[in-house]
Amino acid sequence: MVPVHESADEDAGSFPEAGTAAGARPHARVQIRAERAAPMAAAWQAMQAGRLDAALALAESALARAETAREPDLLAAALTVQAHVLRLRSRLAAAHRMAQHAAAVYRDLRDHPGEAQALVQVAHAASSLGRTEEAVEAALLAVKLQEAQPTGVVQASAHNALGAAYFWSGAHDRARTAFETAIELAQRHGSASGVFQPLVNLMFCEAVKLATDRFHGGRLPPVDGLQALHARCRRALEANGAEGLAPGLAPIGRACYASLAALTACWSGAWREADARLLDAQHALAALEHDNWLHALACWVRAELAWARGDAAAAERELELMLQQANRAEHEQMAGLAHMSAAALLAQRGHSERALSHVRRLGLRQERVRAASLDSRDRVVDSQLDARQREQERERHLDDLRRHNLRYQRLAMEDALTGVANRRALDEALHQALSAAPGGHCCVALIDVDQFKRVNDSHSHLVGDQVLQRLAALLRGQVRGADLVARLGGDEFVVLLQTDEAAAAGVCERVRLAVLQFDWTALAPGLAIRVSIGLAQAHPGDDVESLLHRSDLAMYGCKRRSPPATGDVPTAVIAVPLTGADEPTVAA
Repeated sequence: MVPVHESADEDAGSFPEAGTAAGARPHARVQIRAERAAPMAAAWQAMQAGRLDAALALAESALARAETAREPDLLAAALTVQAHVLRLRSRLAAAHRMAQHAAAVYRDLRDHPGEAQALVQVAHAASSLGRTEEAVEAALLAVKLQEAQPTGVVQASAHNALGAAYFWSGAHDRARTAFETAIELAQRHGSASGVFQPLVNLMFCEAVKLATDRFHGGRLPPVDGLQALHARCRRALEANGAEGLAPGLAPIGRACYASLAALTACWSGAWREADARLLDAQHALAALEHDNWLHALACWVRAELAWARGDAAAAERELELMLQQANRAEHEQMAGLAHMSAAALLAQRGHSERALSHVRRLGLRQERVRAASLDSRDRVVDSQLDARQREQERERHLDDLRRHNLRYQRLAMEDALTGVANRRALDEALHQALSAAPGGHCCVALIDVDQFKRVNDSHSHLVGDQVLQRLAALLRGQVRGADLVARLGGDEFVVLLQTDEAAAAGVCERVRLAVLQFDWTALAPGLAIRVSIGLAQAHPGDDVESLLHRSDLAMYGCKRRSPPATGDVPTAVIAVPLTGADEPTVAA
């Protein structure tokens, strides 16, 4: 239950005059833009009334009109509206794509308030999809962009998004700080109804933290904090209602609060009260047009109530239904919570193998490696904001032609987990290298950790993160100053080598020896790592994709020629194809 936009009325009437029909008189231009923007205003109104199907149809109409008119500001606004509707309907992947597109268009327009609103949506969708690192970065940037804005509700919306991103990242203290900031901003700027939404999110954060602590410690901690938050939510609801920081959130807020109130009563031993509040939640859910992640939340509450009453079989059934509802709603975090709760339930009953199965299934769901540290996000966003401000100052002294030709560059060039370059930095460096040396003195080595999922499944994602960090450090220690180490994504790294193939092969050999000699058991007993390296030299006519593709083929050829791993984890054998993509070889 998280917002995107501060007001339907403000959104419908805040479009700049750029991009109007050429040659039209001023009055005619205003009328044309008003007609094109009308579906967006109607969509926000439909969302406020809870008519999500109508809102989606209107949002699609607004998007089609903006695309036909080729007006980027209207396009970005329409994308923002549609992303918000899709998120309310739990079509999170589509909402994420729309919000990313909107943020990019706003960024090109140098529209910082619009970009911040789109980034808030990116953060919420990414959080629910399990992409917490991206969510934190997007929310932090939205907060920074909104600091200069006079509208407190907009700032509250950005801090609420940041709280949600930190919450699902497991940084609960940071989440509480962000939510409390959102509450303070809403109160300070006269939006009393906007307080309810971050309060409910804060209550949800506390409930999930308690469940997580139970998963790790074997028993439920005291629920005093949850009870206090429940009392705050109840007072806010009675005083100001459930209206959120964006249209369409009131029904969701009521349903979420009712479920969390039932959970609080359940964990407090007040089972009859829990039954009554759960009935309230079911009535609130029935008023929604579509199933969403809140149905998974209600299943969780029913499971907890059955567990508390000693009906473990019913609790397990409800958790399985919770998992199905979370899958249907594309909500990775609720699915993970279902696995975690089922594992705790089964472990308490002595079914250790079945509990472990849920832990493994949880690990398999986590497709993206979680960031090891969130501290660097503040520094990255500060550098991005400084770059934006410097770019704006330079743009004031340029003529219109140069202003329209320049592209704003973001400075987020570092992978948060490993500290090496990210894909954007790699692409730029490869473009420059291929332009300077189209053939002969430019090679790339693609390095992949074999059977990395086994590391995560057998030793935990924390150990997996540490493996990637140590491997990145090993790579940086073996290359020369002119070379570039980058993380391509997941467990894949790329080294850009400014030399010919023979010298590049020597670098790969140093990497091979460094990985072979490293004591991986210092990270986890029995841990051993094998990597495959595909080396490819640039040819005349190569572009970034073709060069990376050949190194990828070489790497997979290397995998096929590698000795098979034994046991549950890979052996400490490093396979390195040293003859390029055409004839990869294996070196022990």
